[in-house]
Amino acid sequence: MQRHKTIPAAAVALALGLCTSACSGSTNSTSGSNAANALTVGAYGGPTIQRNFNPYSPNFLSGTAGLVYENLFGANPLKGGAFVPWLVTKYAFSPDGKTMTLTMDPRAKWSDGTPLTSSDVVFTADYLKKHDLAPFEYSSITAPDKGTVTIAFTQPAFGLVKDVGGLIVLPQKQWASKTDPLTDLNQNPVGSGPYTVKQFTSQQVTFGAREGYWKQTVPVKTLNFTICGDTAVQKLQTDQMQWTSCGITSIKSNYLTKNPTHHVFNAQYASRFLALNLTRKPFDNIDVRRGISLALNRGQLADLINGENPGAMQPVSPTGYDAKAWSAWLPPEHLTPVKQDVNAALQSFAKAGYRQSGGKLVGPNGKQLSIELLEVADYADSIQYARVLVEQLKKVGIDAKVKAVAENLYTSDQAAGKFDAVVSKVGYGGNPISGFRTLLASENVGKNRNWERWNDKATDNLLTQAKSAPEAEQKSISKKLGTIMAERLPLIATNTNPASTLYSTKHWTGWPDASNPYSSATPFDGLDTALTVLSLKPAQ
Repeated sequence: MQRHKTIPAAAVALALGLCTSACSGSTNSTSGSNAANALTVGAYGGPTIQRNFNPYSPNFLSGTAGLVYENLFGANPLKGGAFVPWLVTKYAFSPDGKTMTLTMDPRAKWSDGTPLTSSDVVFTADYLKKHDLAPFEYSSITAPDKGTVTIAFTQPAFGLVKDVGGLIVLPQKQWASKTDPLTDLNQNPVGSGPYTVKQFTSQQVTFGAREGYWKQTVPVKTLNFTICGDTAVQKLQTDQMQWTSCGITSIKSNYLTKNPTHHVFNAQYASRFLALNLTRKPFDNIDVRRGISLALNRGQLADLINGENPGAMQPVSPTGYDAKAWSAWLPPEHLTPVKQDVNAALQSFAKAGYRQSGGKLVGPNGKQLSIELLEVADYADSIQYARVLVEQLKKVGIDAKVKAVAENLYTSDQAAGKFDAVVSKVGYGGNPISGFRTLLASENVGKNRNWERWNDKATDNLLTQAKSAPEAEQKSISKKLGTIMAERLPLIATNTNPASTLYSTKHWTGWPDASNPYSSATPFDGLDTALTVLSLKPAQ
């Protein structure tokens, strides 16, 4: 249930895709003794891949980040943004938030055996800043010693933790001479991650485990990252491919029921929203928005995919965030998803002057309330979701319909505000404030994800405060932003939007699942990919 047709070669955010291209042949199989040491992964959309292991290129190959190169530290959105140490074991701010001190793991080494030190972090940050690619703004960055990095900011930087942690560290000795970090393909990388590139073809990358990897022994000795191809389902069914986030249809019947060792993990990493154009009447009226929200059956929407992917999509709290993971950041009175209540919906519409007449919801001007839901004609799953939304609105008397258009027209109309409503979604990120900023900041009107065009001074003030607030204060601000979402309804939250990952426990166990969501399990998500592989154990 998503827009992407193929997995991007350089996916840095969770996204699923349909795989429609041919995989290579015998290189994808694992059998006999090799199966005990190898894992074949459907990772690329294809039909072919380019040898690009530059983690700052827009088209780097999956596996580059996490397996070859590593970032400083992470945050687990499935556990409320819990700190995940990596190259950095801890960080601390000065009381005013203008200085951040990072403590490096002294064990870290590059794949050539040389130490990874604080000077490599300083080099990376300054190198990216020089080329206008810095992931965060700072006034200076220094290395007081080999194990410490000090970053100075002009403003309190409590809100930049996720950005700092996401810095992928480069070895100075290899990158100092590179003049264009956007276009350099870096075909023979020297990284600090658990794998090196052993073999490359136009359809597969073979990653080999590093002997003496600094963090731990690497359990899976060989990772074959392949294009998914139109034989992906067959290869998954026969365990020739054992791990993928390639989008396949009918997961239950095509995969789960084929073998008891087949599993799916649905990481709740994002949510879906109905974004009404607030610059168009009557959607600027909160009672109309509340009526629409109360008219929706979120469970029915979730069931669109839950039949063939059990538990994949769930009704979400009106804040738009998964209450199980993020309760500490959300207003306690708004943790429960909104339940369909047609009578309450009609009462809310009545406050806005709309009443049912002959099965139609009619306003003071005598005209029926109408709404067109803009969607891309080529995206069958999204069209299905939109049609169910429309049918639910029709039942309260709204003249609702889906407007299916070409993708380029959808994109331009969405940006220009030429629509009544669209379905939007946003990832959870390091904490809810990043998502609220994406959805609600006035600077994002008509771009990013503020398609609804929410422009509110109080919201902007809270988001500004959050940039310089320590974590305890950020949680308080997040609860206020969550209250705005739930009570003023700039968007109507409907369901979680999962990342579905398929895996087999025939040869390897220790995968993340709903009871232990230590990572998203996706094979193209940097630190999460590495954390998953490093946690696996041979099946007994």
